[in-house]
Amino acid sequence: MNKALRYRLILILILIVLIIVILPNEMKGEVKASVADKIEENQGEIAELNRETERISEELLQKNAQLLEKDKELGQIQQGIEKAEREITETEEELAQLNEDRSELEERIGKREEIMSNRLRSMQRNDINWGYFEVLLNAENFLDFISNLTAVTTIMEQDQNIQQAQKVDLKEQIYLKEKITAQQTQLEKQLIDLERENVKLAKQIDEIEQVEKVLENELEANQITLDQLQAEQEKLEQEKIEEEEIAQFSQERTNYDGPEHGNASQRNATRPSNAPAQNRDSNFIWPTIGGVITSYQGPRWGSFHKGIDIARPDDYSILAADGGIVSFSGWINGYGNTIEIDHQNGYTTQYAHLESIHVTVGQQVNQGDIIGIMGTTGRSTGIHLDFEVYYRGELRDPMDVLP
Repeated sequence: MNKALRYRLILILILIVLIIVILPNEMKGEVKASVADKIEENQGEIAELNRETERISEELLQKNAQLLEKDKELGQIQQGIEKAEREITETEEELAQLNEDRSELEERIGKREEIMSNRLRSMQRNDINWGYFEVLLNAENFLDFISNLTAVTTIMEQDQNIQQAQKVDLKEQIYLKEKITAQQTQLEKQLIDLERENVKLAKQIDEIEQVEKVLENELEANQITLDQLQAEQEKLEQEKIEEEEIAQFSQERTNYDGPEHGNASQRNATRPSNAPAQNRDSNFIWPTIGGVITSYQGPRWGSFHKGIDIARPDDYSILAADGGIVSFSGWINGYGNTIEIDHQNGYTTQYAHLESIHVTVGQQVNQGDIIGIMGTTGRSTGIHLDFEVYYRGELRDPMDVLP
């Protein structure tokens, strides 16, 4: 093989290595950039929606204030209408009473005229054409003349009083009737104006309520979109975290020698950085090499979390918390890849969401043996270990038995 051919082969090999090493990283970078860009784009849309929601909310508050003012005006107009209707009713009652008074007046006038007619007939006796003058001339002597004069004077005064009373009553009756009629006309006009204003205000209120309804629908649609974007944002951020964890996991798996090359002396269990005070009476060891506790036993998301979750360890190796026999090794819905170890002393431990399992059912394991690799199988939101403890079949809090 000549030098030129050898040189070409070396160049080809270098190029292949570069493609194998660099290209995947660039693709990963593109994927990360794509997720990051999408997160940034979502953040922009969320910010825009928040601004639009704030604008709609402010406009809705303004419409509510306008509606409140219109309702007040409408209430005042309706009170005015009720007052005018009461006054019209009272005026009609006054007119009715006036008509009754008029009837009584007419009756009094008739009685007065009857009295005068009877008196004249009595004085004239048989001649209906006699007047006051004839009565005086008919006196037989001076005393009779004086008596007739006194009688005529009294009658004339009474007649004048009757006529004056008649005039006063008639004038008062006409005045009251005209006054009440004018008042009734004015009230009826006022009522018409109030009812017209009432219709106008009711229309304005209806228009404001229609605008409010549109704004509320827009606000509801914005909130739905905002919830969707926020959910998508959370999902993207979780994907970003999982991609970073998977990348780290892949890198560590590249450097991992396999369970057959490792043991407790090479990978010693260490406490998570946020674990509480040590339980010095414990016979167990931690099933992970470092990390942090991300969830304790107890209520979570509407259900009960039976174990503890440990994530972000220094090494993804999962260790047997104590020696025993593997009683289960396989898949469980929700838990994913799962291992159970019977420690032959009443205790059983469970290790879930594993990336891979390195033991089989019936296998004897020692405390600290690597039994699997941490992963995110089953219902999981990221790479972590779900660790549960049972004593004689009853669930226990892992924090009570771990050191």
